[in-house]
Amino acid sequence: MIEIPSDTGWFEVENLTENEVDELYVSARHTPQWDQIGNKLTDVAKAAPEPLKAPPDKWARIILWGHTRAGPFSIFEGNHRLIGYAAANSPAPLKIRVYVGLSTSLCFWHHADPSLLLGQGVEMFNSRQVIAQNDWLLVGKF
Repeated sequence: MIEIPSDTGWFEVENLTENEVDELYVSARHTPQWDQIGNKLTDVAKAAPEPLKAPPDKWARIILWGHTRAGPFSIFEGNHRLIGYAAANSPAPLKIRVYVGLSTSLCFWHHADPSLLLGQGVEMFNSRQVIAQNDWLLVGKF
């Protein structure tokens, strides 16, 4: 995903619990409905609930992203699973390991960052070409 800042540091966090669910946001620009609601996980789960298809201990790893350890965090992987969890009437206790990315740079998918970032500031228009050369993406008319 080119829109994730290259300076992101990745960490494995011991436990995400039901106590932190209210602090999470679904990915921005994932669906217009989520964006209109404001991307807060619990609000999205109320307005657009999804079924919980498996208990949390059977999930693949959730990936969260934010600017600081204090959050707020956007869900980059696991939006639908966590919406299902937040929408469930009596879900099992949540105590799962997650990956967390942290960066001071802006990110296209983070709910609190502007949407004008594509390729970390490289705007690609139909009239331009993109060429990979020497570990760089060259954007222009060639």
